[in-house]
Amino acid sequence: MDMRVLELGAYDAILGYDWLQTHSPMHCHWDQRKIQFQEREKTITLQGLQPTPMAVKAMSAQQLWKSCRANDIWTFAIVEPVTEQHKLEIRKYRMPSTSVPGHIH
Repeated sequence: MDMRVLELGAYDAILGYDWLQTHSPMHCHWDQRKIQFQEREKTITLQGLQPTPMAVKAMSAQQLWKSCRANDIWTFAIVEPVTEQHKLEIRKYRMPSTSVPGHIH
């Protein structure tokens, strides 16, 4: 059974049922993104890539429009820096500063 390498972006690999059945039993270490199995008396390890830290980046209105039209967005949030007005509102309602993103002093 062959394995084909494809540029998938979001996935390390897609393993079909036939492939999984052929190489069973196997040990799956999901938190380490690792699968191990025996092949001709050798232990084979498939190691997935560790995720890169996520970052929030600004998006132009045009990028947002294109992403919405392409159905690439399931949900979105508008993120703004905490202003002096926000700080006043937080104090007014006695919300702990830990409930609001960013550090408020």
